[in-house]
Amino acid sequence: MSENLKEIAEELQKIIHNAETLQKINFMMNNIAGQSNQLLKDLAGSAGPAQPAESDQDLSGTAEKFRKLAEASGKQTKNTAIIIKRIKTSIGILSKYVDTVSEEKPADKPAQKTEKTVSKSGLKKILLVDDDEIHLTITETMLKNNYEVVTAKSGEDALKLCQQGLVPDVILLDLIMPDLDGWDTFDKIKEISSLNDVPIAFFTSIFEIDDIKRAFDIGVDEYISKPVEKDLLIKTLTRMIK
Repeated sequence: MSENLKEIAEELQKIIHNAETLQKINFMMNNIAGQSNQLLKDLAGSAGPAQPAESDQDLSGTAEKFRKLAEASGKQTKNTAIIIKRIKTSIGILSKYVDTVSEEKPADKPAQKTEKTVSKSGLKKILLVDDDEIHLTITETMLKNNYEVVTAKSGEDALKLCQQGLVPDVILLDLIMPDLDGWDTFDKIKEISSLNDVPIAFFTSIFEIDDIKRAFDIGVDEYISKPVEKDLLIKTLTRMIK
């Protein structure tokens, strides 16, 4: 299994390389557009109020095309940067998980049999909310022997589960999610009376001082940075549940 995960990590590295190349192209497009606009301004200034020449009009049309391309390119660059950050986080999680699996001593057969007889109803319940399926799968695998893990791929899915009666012991909530991000999901969860006392941790790759301060100001119990060591995550969850 660890060999398969290593292959996945290598493929993700290739995707990052291609995405970073795309970023460079987008930056070049922005540069070209800026230079074209500046050249057009210089020509307009030197020509004075006279009727612009046909070549100037052609240049004006070309500059406008570059401007539109640059605008689209800028949006793509921002999206690409977010994707690269997420992929790098996933690679970090994969690497830590592979190392953990490699270091763990295989359990003997009697121990495996005992573990399987443990009822899920006797385990503390964790609601894990993240739109990154790789992160969901790996984190669930890290925790499944210690907790009952319920996963949600979006803030909306998490709210539906809670509105249907789910009351977990801890909620692990990603910040960067489409449509309903972690901040908004947190606010809406707090509106559900049955969840008022449920501790919530932001579990995210964003590690900015302003975000951390804002999180604790609004009442978040823990701020966990991805990727995280399995032992540290379990210790944090144990502290939150107490």
